[in-house]
Amino acid sequence: METIKNHSNNYIFIKVAKHKSYSQAAKSLNVSRSYLSKAIKDLEEEMGHKLFKRNTRFIDFTDFGEVFFKKCVHHIEALESIFNQSKSSSSIKAKIRISLAGAYGEDIIAPLISNFLLKNPHVKAELIFSTELIDITKQDFDIAFRTSSKKPSKGHSIQVSERTEIICASPEYLKKFGTPLKPIDIKKHNCIIGTNSNWTFQTQKSISNIKVDGNFTSTNARAIKSAALQGLGICKLPSAYISKEIQNKELIPLLSPYTPHSIPIWAIIPSKKLISPEIKFILKQFNEQII
Repeated sequence: METIKNHSNNYIFIKVAKHKSYSQAAKSLNVSRSYLSKAIKDLEEEMGHKLFKRNTRFIDFTDFGEVFFKKCVHHIEALESIFNQSKSSSSIKAKIRISLAGAYGEDIIAPLISNFLLKNPHVKAELIFSTELIDITKQDFDIAFRTSSKKPSKGHSIQVSERTEIICASPEYLKKFGTPLKPIDIKKHNCIIGTNSNWTFQTQKSISNIKVDGNFTSTNARAIKSAALQGLGICKLPSAYISKEIQNKELIPLLSPYTPHSIPIWAIIPSKKLISPEIKFILKQFNEQII
């Protein structure tokens, strides 16, 4: 049964006309017969014409009512079809576009999306990997994941995780060149540089940036990790890339007391008010109370 407390009188007219019965229409719409009678009376007063001929056995159109019905019925049926499809996710051939970057996107988000698609084969997903800062309110993405110390100002942002960066080197490198004990010592070492050659260090009293130098630079985190594992130098990478190597002692964490606090990872959607069931499901994988 439908609930129609907010349906228009035109919609009620169509339902009564199709059933040719106030009682059957009232049952279908889950309202009282008197509610329908009043709605039809209000519509007739608004139109300035009678819509139904009434007798004790059934109702039938007046001439005006029949013309009005033919003009309205196709529009109402089209709206009903759209409404019914929106209630059944299995009938929607949805496509979601996701912007993401780095190991968090590769190791956390991508498997989550794959698992979701296995359970919802009617949905298509397109994952775009890019470090570009995007304005999700202007670009054609349903959701983006970005790391930022500040909450993104465009769209609606929700913190879903955090990233910790670790300075580390291989045991072979440290055995050969020594272990830095203070941030300033890093300037004496060959550093494997990523997108930023200014490394941030933190003490209880202050934050300092030290410009590092080295003979290997790459925008690819896995290439940096590979170079560090070969003993080329000291690198700085998110923990998601090197947690296994740290655990296996293939890479040794350095300067941990001076490592800055974790950086938030945000999920960004264009609007909290307009969110598809698919995106809502994805967000709830991080926190049941998230949205």
